[in-house]
Amino acid sequence: MPSSRKRKKGKARKALRATLSGARRQPLPQSCQHGKARTAKPPEPKFFWSPTWQEERVNRRNGQCEHGITSFSIEPELFKSSFEMMISQFLANGKTLIEALIASFPIATSSFPGNLDDSNFRESLKSLYLATGTNSVCSWEGYEEEVYIWYCAGVIIYLEEYEGLDFKARLVKLKMRLDDVVGGGERAATLFFSKRIPCSCLDEKKRRVISYPKTSVCCVCNEVKDCKTLMRCGKCKIVQYCSEECQKDDWPIHQGQCETLGCYLKQGAKSRA
Repeated sequence: MPSSRKRKKGKARKALRATLSGARRQPLPQSCQHGKARTAKPPEPKFFWSPTWQEERVNRRNGQCEHGITSFSIEPELFKSSFEMMISQFLANGKTLIEALIASFPIATSSFPGNLDDSNFRESLKSLYLATGTNSVCSWEGYEEEVYIWYCAGVIIYLEEYEGLDFKARLVKLKMRLDDVVGGGERAATLFFSKRIPCSCLDEKKRRVISYPKTSVCCVCNEVKDCKTLMRCGKCKIVQYCSEECQKDDWPIHQGQCETLGCYLKQGAKSRA
C-alpha cells in the first residue's frame, strides 16, 4: 500500500497531465543523458508541484535530514505558502517563472510588511527554501519538481541580493543568476544547493554531475548552450547570446536597456565591496 505522501504526489502528477492535455510538452532530459548538453529550454509550466508544510513536518518527525533549517517559526512557512499560491496563479495566467517572481515579490512585501527587511526572517525563509529545494534535488522525479527547484533557487537568489540593492537591481541580478540555474539543468541545480547547505546530502550527486558540461541559455532564442560558446554583452555584462544573429536581433530592444542594466550590476558589486 503506497504511503500518503506518494498518493498525494501521484494525484499531483495526474492533475498536471490533465491540465496540460492537448499541448505536447517537450521531454525533459534527465540524468540518463550521461552528461550530454541539453538542446532546448523546457516549456514554461502552468503551475508547479510543491511540498506542503504538513509534508515537511512529517519529514521532520520521521527523522529525515532538515538540510540546515534554522527556525521552526510559523511566519516563514506562512510567507512561503502564500507566496507559492501567488506564483501558481501567475503561471496559470500565462506568465513565465521569472515574470511570476517579479510580479509576486512586491505583493508579498506589502502583504507581510517589514518581514523581508528583517535579516533574521530572511535567513529563516532562506533556510526553509534551501531545505525544500534540496529535497527536490535529491528526489528529482520529474518536470514538476525541476520547476519547483528553479522557483526555490529564484527566491534564494532574491533573498541573497536583498541587502544593499534597490528592487530593480535585485531583479536584474535575479534574472542573470536564475538563467544560469535553469539553463544548467541538474548540474547547476545540484551545485547551487550543495554549496549552501551544511549537510552532505548532495555530495554523492555532486560528484556524479560535476563532469556534465556547464550550460546556460541564450536570452533571445532560449536555446541551452555550452557556456563556452555563449557570449555576454560587452557593455552591460549581463545578457548573453549564442550567436551574432541573436545579438543583432535583440539590439533594438537591448539598446535602451544596456546602460541601465550595467549600472545595476555595478551597484551590486559596490554593495559587496
